[in-house]
Amino acid sequence: MNSCDYENIIRKYLTAGYKAAFFNEKPESHHQLILRHDVDFSCKLAHKMALLESKIGVKSTYFFMMNNPIYNVFSRENKNYIREIKSLGHEVSIHFDMIHGELNREICIFQEFFDVEVNIVSIHRPIMDILDELDIEHTYLPKYMEDIKYISDSRGKFRYGHPLESQEFRDGKSMQLLTHPAWWVSEKEDSIEIIESVISDNNEMNKKYFLENSIPYREFLNRIDAHPPQHLKKGSAV
Repeated sequence: MNSCDYENIIRKYLTAGYKAAFFNEKPESHHQLILRHDVDFSCKLAHKMALLESKIGVKSTYFFMMNNPIYNVFSRENKNYIREIKSLGHEVSIHFDMIHGELNREICIFQEFFDVEVNIVSIHRPIMDILDELDIEHTYLPKYMEDIKYISDSRGKFRYGHPLESQEFRDGKSMQLLTHPAWWVSEKEDSIEIIESVISDNNEMNKKYFLENSIPYREFLNRIDAHPPQHLKKGSAV
């Protein structure tokens, strides 16, 4: 999977007469395509996906996790990514973790910080028995999962058939397409390589933070630069 693959899929939907829609738009039985992105790994890659979709001319809903240990939606960089995704005409909301999250608090914080109204949330690792207890719309409601075709790229592949090969696509029926940006717009293609790349990027971010905010670490790196270990010196035998 890569960005060219994703662009090709979306353009074929458009050629077939589909129009991208948000979740809260009036439902149509045919030619309505709800594009959804659950952001599990990287706001940077979500932003890259949003730019691609803006170029194609479609709109999507991006769902971000408030308690994700991999990324922080409130960091300066990620805050700007999310706000720019919104400015591109997409919607942004919450990817709610039912195990560790506190939904009402998350909604209040997200709405105030990003100046949006949260009308629907996506569920991370859904617990089906208690979904009905939520007092807000969510992406697992029957009208999004049963009344229309639902297709996901979970685990980095379309495990239950490619959307363009489905009977629903051939018949022009409305669909919800869930994709995770990391699988499509990373410079890597293999799912494990993509994950390793995200880990590497986060390691670099952590080093940069300590370099900017920790004098002992900065002094340590300066000493290393001035007196590199023997095996790192230029011309050293390996």
